[in-house]
Amino acid sequence: MTFQKTWYESVDVPKRDLDRWLETATRNDPVPGNESTAADRSRPLNSPKKGVKNPLSDHFTTLPLNLPPLDPLTLAMDPDDLQKAKEHLENTIKHLRTKEKVLLITTSNRWEGQEGTPKSTRLAYKIAGELRRSGVQATLFEVPKLTIYPCEGNVSDSSGNNCGLKKAILKDKNKNPSGYHRCWASINNADDELWKITKELFTSDCVVFFASVRWGALNSYYQKLIERLTWIENMHSTLGEENIVAGIEAGLIVIGHNWNGEKAFETQRRVLQYFGFQVNPNLCWNWQYTQNAEDETNESYIKAEKEFGRLFLEEGSSPASHSSPGNG
Repeated sequence: MTFQKTWYESVDVPKRDLDRWLETATRNDPVPGNESTAADRSRPLNSPKKGVKNPLSDHFTTLPLNLPPLDPLTLAMDPDDLQKAKEHLENTIKHLRTKEKVLLITTSNRWEGQEGTPKSTRLAYKIAGELRRSGVQATLFEVPKLTIYPCEGNVSDSSGNNCGLKKAILKDKNKNPSGYHRCWASINNADDELWKITKELFTSDCVVFFASVRWGALNSYYQKLIERLTWIENMHSTLGEENIVAGIEAGLIVIGHNWNGEKAFETQRRVLQYFGFQVNPNLCWNWQYTQNAEDETNESYIKAEKEFGRLFLEEGSSPASHSSPGNG
């Protein structure tokens, strides 16, 4: 049986047991006390070795029927499958319509003097419009338009882990009415605007992140944002305090061109789970134009733009030039 990490978190097995099994049950990683064999080295990645007990085996032998389908979580969609693409988008909007307050966060960017809007951002505006017409309070932030400083790395400095300490609370009732915002970079940089996102986050039922893939990873604005929010995870994982996002659903929509979108998507989907969000499969999917990583022709990029618009967008889904973060 071949195991996929994508649904490990849905099984009630101690994480340390899973990690130990992964370390010993994968190709070119010999069972402790034994040398790897030619058969070991030729096995498919992540298939179990003889003599290595799989901690999941006591729980089930086949994929449980009650787990969310793998397709919207892990698979890049076939760009030619119009129906599948529409179903992903429709399922996302349908689920978000059940919420009262939704936060949409986009992270892709363009030069301010350039015409056009990133595909993932256009999609977010389309979804925001659909929700508002249904009576849902939808707030949209474009991270590249906010002043957000990089993470200072306080999670791992010479004195240990100082991320999210109580003395790092942002002492401003307007910026931090919940009292949850604890980030040293917000204190050390008076013009930092991360508070605009967290102020909305802690009063929302659901948050959906939108990101583009660049060089096999999610774009730098997304990464900067997630690093700056590390204190959310650190408060419950290291400091032993409450999970302040336990009641908030989260989703991740990733748009890429030709390489590594699926893996980049899956990594960050798991990060949101580590943060403590309720990650909903209806809000998580990855679209990649082509599986040919060598296709770097200009024609391919032009076609990708048109194909994306055909699959997901309607006329008027792009924001007006005067739109600003938060008001869509």
